[in-house]
Amino acid sequence: TFQPGVNEDLGATAVWGSQQVNVFEGARYDGVFGLWYGKGPGVDRTGDVLKHANAFGTSPVGGVLAVAGDDHASKSSTLPHQSDYAFMDAMIPVLYPSGIQEMLDYGLYGWAMSRY
Repeated sequence: TFQPGVNEDLGATAVWGSQQVNVFEGARYDGVFGLWYGKGPGVDRTGDVLKHANAFGTSPVGGVLAVAGDDHASKSSTLPHQSDYAFMDAMIPVLYPSGIQEMLDYGLYGWAMSRY
């Protein structure tokens, strides 16, 4: 199910909440896979949620992938941006795919890594 967020903060908070499915009795699912996407300024603004969600972790059979759309040359943003340091600050591993196949492979690796 695709559930768009109103902004990056609410989207990340919703994905974080989806990882708490195993905390409550009567859950309909064992785990949920979540994907959050934000441009560079959204990564900055959503840092609190990213840090807390990473510290909380995921359900054993779920997972989360955070994807950042950086604009190094500032072509579609007001400022140039690089999200690596924000992710490192939140202790979130950063993967660098170099092609379409690696994007797919690294996405699966990222979901698997998020469980550990």
